[in-house]
Amino acid sequence: MPILIHWTKVMLAATRLQTKYSKTPVLNLRAKKKQIGELLEDIAKDAKIAIVPERSNREELLSEIVHGLLSWLNVIWSVVYEHNVQFTTAHRCLLFVAEALVQLSERSTLGGCVFSFVANHESADFKFTAASVLS
Repeated sequence: MPILIHWTKVMLAATRLQTKYSKTPVLNLRAKKKQIGELLEDIAKDAKIAIVPERSNREELLSEIVHGLLSWLNVIWSVVYEHNVQFTTAHRCLLFVAEALVQLSERSTLGGCVFSFVANHESADFKFTAASVLS
């Protein structure tokens, strides 16, 4: 009988943990690197192709990168602060965000056009699952 009680407690604990962590967002660093890398390549191609500024997609590409990185920061925040897991992965993700922003600042001057992060006015609010917001 004690073995059955122990087994039941183990199963309940495992089910509780599985339920708790099932809502944890996934930090897919490889996919994000690929996505941002492709957008940075598109910026370089745009600088070569779009001689006339009106035909350039630079601002849209830059805004997409910044928006993607900021929304991903929200996911990283949720994983670390709310779920208290994947600290090493989150650290690697934050290092990638910093590296991507450096690359973005270097590539955004291609073609003589400078992209200002301040002028973009992207929101950097971190949303909690309890509906409160930290700016």
